[in-house]
Amino acid sequence: MAPGEVSGRLEWLVLKALDEGEKCSAEIYHRVVSQTGGKHLFSREYTLLDALRRLKAAGLSSNSSSGGTFPELGLTLLQDVYRLTPDGFKELWQAELGGQRVPNDASI
Repeated sequence: MAPGEVSGRLEWLVLKALDEGEKCSAEIYHRVVSQTGGKHLFSREYTLLDALRRLKAAGLSSNSSSGGTFPELGLTLLQDVYRLTPDGFKELWQAELGGQRVPNDASI
């Protein structure tokens, strides 16, 4: 896959994974808060998808000094989601990204 295609697939895969309703862990919550300049844009009761939507609304969908590009942020969240929900996620990752290696703690 071309880099742009991978980025697009990552965005889709992140949204699909987050749409499963996983709750935002304290680790992810604090990382996201720090990436939005310390603004508490959402509570820990929101799902990760809610958090991601708010991040995109805050301007992280394009290059910015507050957190990088959406694919970079998306991959970070995707790695966190994989750690939180490993069962079945590996198959989804491999199916959607053409068998690429699933991210692990060492790649973060």
